[in-house]
Amino acid sequence: MRRNPRYKQTTVLLRLARHSWAVAGLVLAVALVVFSPVSAEQLPLQPEPIHGEIARVFSEKLPALHLRAVSIDDTMAAKALLLYLTALDPEHDVFLSDDVVGFRQTERELDNLLKQGGVEPAFEILAVFKIRLRDRCEFVDRLLADGFDVTAPDWIERREVTSRTPWPADELSRDELWRKKIKNEYLRRVILAKTDTPDEEDAEPEDAGAEMTEISGKYRQILTFVEDNDAEWVVEQYLSAFARSFDPHSDYMSARETEDFDISMRLSLVGIGAVLTSEDGFAKIVSVIPGGPAERDGRLQPGDRIVAVGEGDGDPVDVMHWPLSKTVEIIRGKKGSTVVLMIVPATAVSGAASVKVDIMRDDVKLEEQAVKGETREILTGTDEGVRLGVITIPGFYVDMARTFSSGKNYTSSARDVAEVLKGMSRDNVDGVLLDLRGNGGGSLEEAVKMTGLFIDRGPVVQMKDRRRIMVLEDEESGTAYSGPLVVLITRMSASASEILAASLQDYGRAIIVGDSRTHGKGTVQSIVPLKTRRGKRGSLKVTTASFFRINGSSTQVKGVAADIVVSSPLDSLSLGEDAIEYALPWSRIEPLDLERPVGSSLLEDLLLGRFLGGTGNRGERVKDISPMINELKIRSQERRHGNPKFVAREGLLSRYSEREKLDRISLNLDERMKLAMEERRLYELQLAEADIIGDNNNGGRKGRSGDLVLEEALSILADAVAYEARTARAREDD
Repeated sequence: MRRNPRYKQTTVLLRLARHSWAVAGLVLAVALVVFSPVSAEQLPLQPEPIHGEIARVFSEKLPALHLRAVSIDDTMAAKALLLYLTALDPEHDVFLSDDVVGFRQTERELDNLLKQGGVEPAFEILAVFKIRLRDRCEFVDRLLADGFDVTAPDWIERREVTSRTPWPADELSRDELWRKKIKNEYLRRVILAKTDTPDEEDAEPEDAGAEMTEISGKYRQILTFVEDNDAEWVVEQYLSAFARSFDPHSDYMSARETEDFDISMRLSLVGIGAVLTSEDGFAKIVSVIPGGPAERDGRLQPGDRIVAVGEGDGDPVDVMHWPLSKTVEIIRGKKGSTVVLMIVPATAVSGAASVKVDIMRDDVKLEEQAVKGETREILTGTDEGVRLGVITIPGFYVDMARTFSSGKNYTSSARDVAEVLKGMSRDNVDGVLLDLRGNGGGSLEEAVKMTGLFIDRGPVVQMKDRRRIMVLEDEESGTAYSGPLVVLITRMSASASEILAASLQDYGRAIIVGDSRTHGKGTVQSIVPLKTRRGKRGSLKVTTASFFRINGSSTQVKGVAADIVVSSPLDSLSLGEDAIEYALPWSRIEPLDLERPVGSSLLEDLLLGRFLGGTGNRGERVKDISPMINELKIRSQERRHGNPKFVAREGLLSRYSEREKLDRISLNLDERMKLAMEERRLYELQLAEADIIGDNNNGGRKGRSGDLVLEEALSILADAVAYEARTARAREDD
């Protein structure tokens, strides 16, 4: 393979500069002048004076506010450096190991430098990254010019990259990574073209020029983005790396990013209604927003990765390795217009089964986000029908402004659930199911109030910050519903959803059904403006507290485990908090004594740092429902094993799991075509599992008629109704 002599000379010069950031900048500037004459606009970026002020304020606020109560020291600086390098080079294939070793020689200076307002290392590293990336673009062009042998046996290894993943040891190993990477991308595009035109007989097109041009253009576009970014972007990435060294939910938002965040909080921006994150160069679907176009369409699923975005009939633009903000910007658009997304489904580990999803942009319809209730008649084994209520809770919403200004007339998810329960009481339902699938959380207070609808006073959740442990309670006497209760969850049920599910489980008040566990996000973040002498300059999003169940266990990482597991496809994907680097660990505190009357020992509360509200005795005690759960679990397993639909579904989930375990993927075209066809079938089965109904091009909708998980959860609830009726009769006979 032909080498770039200029690259080697630049490398030598840069290696002379590894003992000092200042010297590195000088040598780098010389290298650029000698080997690539540039205009003033192309000279390396430099920090502005305001960035030093921001860094000083940031370095004071972060350790002072964060839950962990640790300082920015050498250890945190070492983590931050690797996180910053990974933010620039998410696949760890642009820098070389020697580069990283050189950067790390001065990592012990980074914490003190930051406290003094020094952010120069971020700019020095970026300058090196630009040189490496230009070299990679040239290498890609040479690869594409030589072409690929797609008939020989060849493989690409799956790499789960974190900030601690090693970089290539030398140029040869890096070149081999890129050869496989670009060949893999070429195959993906060839297969996509073939599957879009299935009448063609040849698997590989005679003229692969279009695919080659697209790949070359993609990496040139990435280089353009990197070179066009300004100093504010560099500082944002660098300070965010320090924040994420504390935990993954802490962040620095520049003034520009803060303004975008504020706008998104105030307005309903027109788009597809999906929450995205950046992962391994992809824009990845975290969740779809209830009531949004994506949720109504039904084809986008959590874990899907967006590789290209188009407008109407135009050609999609490759967005791999784009800044997430730029990807979001082109997904948004005029209401009523169509955005075309090329996605790699979460189930397609090879990336070969790209799928086109076209969605009409629209507002998120608020009425679609509201609590909904319905009553169903379920036949039991004795042909006796039971009436069961299903309450779908998309989020824990509340109109805070009206809460304080207009008294009783305000929007509240807890109040909406209470109203639905009143209607179900009039309908004489025998049992109630709370559907929390995909509910990512919301208002903590609403979760506490909603729990209170099902328990007769008592603590709901403990919240621990740096100074104390607070107990949030249901202080209202009585319940809105006291009968059999099932809570349905998935891996995307998070935060406030986990508080509701955990509390009802701890009281023995509900049976938790669904995925093996919930998401596992048990922390609270606060947005703190950063004020300098020149006014507000961005914000710090910082983790300030964590949640604990009334039994003392945190919901962090472990989430809430299901009593009866009826898995969805999400259960086999890496979607939980445990899959996020530097997530805060699970922990526990002292459990609450549910037998002690509220406020009975003020001295004890003060000694423990707890502040318990309300007066009088706790009316609720923990019920042991494990015998019922054990019986219902056996009945559920027998029912599913005898149901052909569930047997087929279990086969589908097993194939999901097998795909997740693949450690390498073939780069032989025939083998990849077979894999792509299998992954496309899995994707179609996944849509069938999600029960997509209607013409998706005209805004399909998600229905319940084929929702096997819900049907089984209702059968479990019907069994619970029968179990409690039987045990009640037994008590009467005694």
